[in-house]
Amino acid sequence: MAERIVEKFVASQKAAQDLLLQGNVIAAKQKYLDVLDAYHEIDKSSLPQFHKELAYDQVNALFRQVNDAKEQMKIPYNLIIAGILILALSVGVVLKPSCGFCRT
Repeated sequence: MAERIVEKFVASQKAAQDLLLQGNVIAAKQKYLDVLDAYHEIDKSSLPQFHKELAYDQVNALFRQVNDAKEQMKIPYNLIIAGILILALSVGVVLKPSCGFCRT
């Protein structure tokens, strides 16, 4: 029974750290909750105190890693270019409203 709880804890912790390395912060936060559940099971179990303290330290370390991680933002370059073009055209219209083709 105790071995199963420890295996669950270690597997969940490794999965959360792997997700952090991949940059998937949202999934890592969800996996952290699984680690926390496994820790609570360890804390309630008959395992020796040093196992519980070690698990506690690991949960805190993982919490800091998850908390410090930021979701990588994917920049849509095509929208940025379109925005710059619209801004440039707007400035052009405001500064020089008449064009060479529009002479009366």
